[in-house]
Amino acid sequence: MARSWLRSGAAWRLAGAAALLVMVAGCSSGRADKLLVLDGSKVCDVFTPAQILEYGVGSVSNEANNTGPENAYSSCVWQSISSVNGTRGLTVSFDNMQLNDWVGDKNETEPVSGYRASLASDIMSIASGPDFGVLTIDSRGAKKPIREIAEAAVARLEK
Repeated sequence: MARSWLRSGAAWRLAGAAALLVMVAGCSSGRADKLLVLDGSKVCDVFTPAQILEYGVGSVSNEANNTGPENAYSSCVWQSISSVNGTRGLTVSFDNMQLNDWVGDKNETEPVSGYRASLASDIMSIASGPDFGVLTIDSRGAKKPIREIAEAAVARLEK
């Protein structure tokens, strides 16, 4: 009797379903409990002075911390003007309340350090939480690739 049950398709379907459930549980635990947060810091402190120099941008030209509805939006702009290289800029913005269901959905951008991401030219948006929060980096003119800059920002903000 036990052998006939094992030979039946029901036993194999049950075993397959159990294996699939274990795989899904293992995959879903990934970064669900981690968030990107400013943690009381200013958004302009996301990068060290050495990183800013490495990216080829100069001093802060515009900074906004904890503005907008529920004080959820912060941004920082670094800009360097050179007669030889033209203008180099780097902008980082962080919005804790922005829905992020669109991030990583359409253009199949590879995640940044495990976080969903969308890339459009030199602008990368990264989901900072499961449903809400977007970290946006605009690296137009920076000396380093956008992905390298984004990974540095995520490393600094990951909690």
